[in-house]
Amino acid sequence: MVNRYSVIIECENNNFGVGVQHISKHGNIEAEVLAPSTTKYVITDKKVINKYDYLVQSVLSSNYSKEEKDVFLKDIYKRKELLEKCDVTYYKVKEA
Repeated sequence: MVNRYSVIIECENNNFGVGVQHISKHGNIEAEVLAPSTTKYVITDKKVINKYDYLVQSVLSSNYSKEEKDVFLKDIYKRKELLEKCDVTYYKVKEA
């Protein structure tokens, strides 16, 4: 099963959040951060792309070995029709 919608948020110049990659199941692949609930953000950019394009771009630009990339891309290609119907919304934000 594939989630129909995904959201990615990238914070420019993070001043208040604390990195938690060391306890993330994703490790250093995702730069996860915990921020205080009182932190205010302003959206500086927004892009919506289909999940297929997002995943292909992510794998191709990653530091995975060629063999790992081939495995991931094969799996993505198998689900191309479904993934093209799904959206990834990418927000770039900065602290207000």
